[in-house]
Amino acid sequence: MKRQLSSEQQLKKHRKRVRKFFQKAAYFYDFFVEPFLGKRVGQGVDLLGEIKNCQVLDVCTGTGILAREIWRRGALVTAVDITPNMLKKARQKVQEGIDWRLMDASCLEFPDDYFDHSCISMALHEMPDLLGKQVLQEMKRVTKEQILVIDYAAPPPTLLSRLGIALVEKWEGSYYQDFLREGLPGLLVGTGLWIKESQRDQYLGFYLLGRIED
Repeated sequence: MKRQLSSEQQLKKHRKRVRKFFQKAAYFYDFFVEPFLGKRVGQGVDLLGEIKNCQVLDVCTGTGILAREIWRRGALVTAVDITPNMLKKARQKVQEGIDWRLMDASCLEFPDDYFDHSCISMALHEMPDLLGKQVLQEMKRVTKEQILVIDYAAPPPTLLSRLGIALVEKWEGSYYQDFLREGLPGLLVGTGLWIKESQRDQYLGFYLLGRIED
């Protein structure tokens, strides 16, 4: 009989697969994602308001599309990702000015309330529910003020983007479909976070989160 993996063992296996996939995907990731996401992230960053000289964390930064937009607005940016090759690509675009770090977003190596704001884009839809909650709770722990989430609210418009998702799901499972079905509100259950403000375009949702006690 096949041994049933525990939740933590399943998450460990998932992280290993993610790292392996994006180590290779780093070389073509921007070809699929940046034309779709690059012109949209500014709408999400607008929700944070004035961020000049604020300490801002971007988790699951990938090649740094969102981190660069935040940095261009004068924030002091720290950006973390679990995949070395994705960070390598990110550093090639901004070598100085952003603190790029190799780090697991579900176990952030920062003190409580270290950042003014934190952000995550195009990552939660790729995670099992338990992992997504862990990431959001870690973001809440290290953030004093607001959390920005940018992710799909409807299927992406282009064939290239849909192909990219299909490739990811082949490696990671159908978490994207689960995310679209439940939406961000479903993922927030039990995290102590709520949606303070939201906007959306035809395909993406932009969500500003706060602590429930706020």
